[in-house]
Amino acid sequence: MFEQLWQCMQKQYMLYNPIGAMAEEGRTQVHVSIKDALDTLDVYKSDVSNLFHCPLCPKEKVQFDTPAKAVGHLQSHLSWVVIHKSLKIYKCHQSCRDKPHYHCCFCPHTIMRRKDLIEHLSRHEMVNPAQKVTEQLREHPQEKPREYLKERLPHMQIFGTAKQKREVVPCPDCHLVVNSKNLKRHILRKHKTVVMDITAENHLSSQCIDPVNGIYAVAKRFHGPPVPIHVKQKLQGQSECEEDDCNLLYNVAFRSAQQAFRCLHLRSLDYCSDPPSICMLNEETLNDMVEHKWFEESEKQSCLERLKEATVETAPLAVAVKIGPPKKRYVSVFEKRVSHYCRLGRVMVMYDTQKDSWHCHCVTAGISCPHKDIAKWFLFQVERQLFMTANSSKPAEVLKPEEFVAQTRDTIKMEKLKRTIKYVFDKKKYPANLPESVIRPSFVPLPPKHLVPSEIFCSECTSHVPLSDPILITSKAKIVSLTAVYEDVSTYYKTCLSCGMDYRYQEWEQGIHNFDNYILMGLHFCLYLRASLQTHNAAGRVFEAMELVSGVKLPPHNHLLHAYLQFEALTKHEYEYSCINCGFHPPVVIIGHHKKGFFSLPVDEVSEPDGYNGIVDMQDFWEFISLDIISHGFSNVKEENLFVFQPKFSRWAPWIGPKTRKAHLVLNTEWDKIHSSMPMAEKEAADISEDRLLDEIMKMKVSDVRKLCKSCGVEATGLKMDMILRLQKEIKSRASYDKICEKVSCASGGWAAILCPCGIVYSLKFNMSAGSLGDYMDLLLSWLHLPNVTISDFASGLAAHGNLRNPTVTPFSPHEGRLLSPTDTNISLASAGNLKVNLRWLNIPKNPPDINGHPITGSCEHYVLYDALHKSNTKEPKDVLRQIILVPELAVGVNSQVVDQFFAQMEKNNYFLNMMTPSSQIFLIRNIVHHHNTQLNTRRLEKLKKSRATKNVIMNENGQVVTG
Repeated sequence: MFEQLWQCMQKQYMLYNPIGAMAEEGRTQVHVSIKDALDTLDVYKSDVSNLFHCPLCPKEKVQFDTPAKAVGHLQSHLSWVVIHKSLKIYKCHQSCRDKPHYHCCFCPHTIMRRKDLIEHLSRHEMVNPAQKVTEQLREHPQEKPREYLKERLPHMQIFGTAKQKREVVPCPDCHLVVNSKNLKRHILRKHKTVVMDITAENHLSSQCIDPVNGIYAVAKRFHGPPVPIHVKQKLQGQSECEEDDCNLLYNVAFRSAQQAFRCLHLRSLDYCSDPPSICMLNEETLNDMVEHKWFEESEKQSCLERLKEATVETAPLAVAVKIGPPKKRYVSVFEKRVSHYCRLGRVMVMYDTQKDSWHCHCVTAGISCPHKDIAKWFLFQVERQLFMTANSSKPAEVLKPEEFVAQTRDTIKMEKLKRTIKYVFDKKKYPANLPESVIRPSFVPLPPKHLVPSEIFCSECTSHVPLSDPILITSKAKIVSLTAVYEDVSTYYKTCLSCGMDYRYQEWEQGIHNFDNYILMGLHFCLYLRASLQTHNAAGRVFEAMELVSGVKLPPHNHLLHAYLQFEALTKHEYEYSCINCGFHPPVVIIGHHKKGFFSLPVDEVSEPDGYNGIVDMQDFWEFISLDIISHGFSNVKEENLFVFQPKFSRWAPWIGPKTRKAHLVLNTEWDKIHSSMPMAEKEAADISEDRLLDEIMKMKVSDVRKLCKSCGVEATGLKMDMILRLQKEIKSRASYDKICEKVSCASGGWAAILCPCGIVYSLKFNMSAGSLGDYMDLLLSWLHLPNVTISDFASGLAAHGNLRNPTVTPFSPHEGRLLSPTDTNISLASAGNLKVNLRWLNIPKNPPDINGHPITGSCEHYVLYDALHKSNTKEPKDVLRQIILVPELAVGVNSQVVDQFFAQMEKNNYFLNMMTPSSQIFLIRNIVHHHNTQLNTRRLEKLKKSRATKNVIMNENGQVVTG
């Protein structure tokens, strides 16, 4: 008998301790959502469909094509885990119940709320009779089990009487079938109205619907979904509420002579601060709905008639109600006819975006009514994406609920964010020359603690729509200056209640640059970073030095760098790229290629153009780069950047000064350069040595080197140096060299530049692949006026390429860009140094000028020459006629090494430029070069003023500075 009793008690104990039960009996029937604290959940793969599934969700509803997506989904369940001693209890989404729930680890019950589960588990711990009986039986085995149990546990049935059937009853309010003992809790939780005191901190959400007639929308109750209802309150008139319970209370108050009684809905209106948001419906939207088969003509006429009725009553026909769950849209619709469902002259129509269903109190579900038609008209005008699929000419197809909600939410959010970024880029630019009052080294007085946007009215709405009150973003923002970090700064934003446009603080007048509402920088600190970059100091080194000196931990350095780049993108730089001596169209230029520039663009990630003709919009490209830089301060790390830059051959443009280029449309023929046969001269110019190729591979990331090894058939294991040594062996063969060079070429194209003899940069071209002569011709042919003299390291190849590219109109003539005709006499005289060719129009313009002559020199001649150091780059005897030493005007007054000197200075920046993303790198290079040009022009202008003892200098029509 005692053994039977002991077995019974063991079963009771196992019920209360599933982990112990598994240890005792080796069972594995514990639910999958209950895990030991040291165990983890794993995704599983279907044998039939090869898809990956979550163990906590229904297999037929949740499935992924890659394990990474499945693991990411599984990690989202960690937010709902309940830790109980050595157990982890996940929330189960399987079909055990119709809603997500928890499984108890002690009994077969399921609980829906986390709070209830914790309370349930605590009750198990307080009363564990089986375990107590087991321990006492072990301590007193001589006692009689039956008498002991009767005495200790009179309520427990030990020898297995039949389990009593639980009594279930329907809820009188929602008709949900629940256990009879849970009915009271269900009514208290779901249906009982909790009477609370209405204060400024504790009141129901409210919104003004019709200010003329005093109609408001108020949340129905404090708990549960915020369902809106209508109430009426006028300064001189009766106050009403459409809720039945409130009307009953009003009747009681009236009979009790309590005339001042107001329900909690009306009392909450004392704290309603949102101005009315009224959208005027137009007939053009109705015509679109009829055209797209959303409405019939009769429904259209019915809507227009009701619009006239609302106009007569001076009431808005439809108003968006912002009170409610995010998956539902509520629209307050005007109704002139009073009925049991319309007591205050308005009807609340609800659209469920998840179920794609409409609800109105005047009809049952699935039946159309005028109120639903008006609500559709309103939403079609303000949120047309709810009605459109990819083919906007057709009605929306029925999507899965979760897909529809996610698509709608993401679309609305992205559109709002895109509008905000464009507004900041267009309207909130900083002046290029900041006043002294805002660029002081320190804030005197201290910077403001509350940063509020200055806008009062919405700039996007045609009517004068006021913005909302300031809404707090954070009270823990930081302002970083060169001398201190100011903490606990509050940042705010305002929103338009009509179009939803958000406005953030972006005011430079207080000496502050707002990066992302959490990190702000002093304008003096931004200028200090600009000066540091001009002197070849990386921003990261500046931040490290500041931390060492002050002992204060700065925000993440990469965020501060992005903040500085955003400051430069918001500054009104003209990027003129012109010299005050040579004007907008220099007659003599020197071109060069910075081969040590490095762009981390793998070849297979650069998209192939579709129907690309070699012409790109330069202004559009650089504007998108600036928006990419600015958007870093508007998107979180986990969110998708709206303006993220994706390299494309059809959208990769150089930079040429606005008055030097022909138009915004410029040439970029890199796609043809890669996929067409290049002349031998160009191949020699673009060839890369083995040492340089290995240097570029050394700069690549470990993941990129491993990827390169796999694509070249080399073992991709071990350390980075091990893989590079294997690649070095492969480079010895020509076939492997060409293959590796092709893979690395897009990461080592460098960038080309065109300078005037004064050292001012006129054009930049960032090469996605190894540089060639076509890159220079793309720049020169995009100029409004081709220079008369072009000095290049590969003059003969450049002239040949340019003339072959344009055979009808040869760019370089006469004599194919040589100074004289390549006769034997001229070649021998030039080789002996007994030949001089005067180009007097370089100093004194031709008068009259040639047809299609250069605007400064008046000459139509165009030569391509070698400088003194590179005159031996050609083996052709006739190219001796391309030496600049043959021209007296060039041999003395032109510094042909100005490009090499410029690249030597820029090479000092490679250690931090080459580590950036392509968009940040090319933006910063253009910015650094712009300040380089500005400083040279400023120094030259000051020198000119001193030498001529005058301050009156003006600029002529060609961009040259002359004395007045």
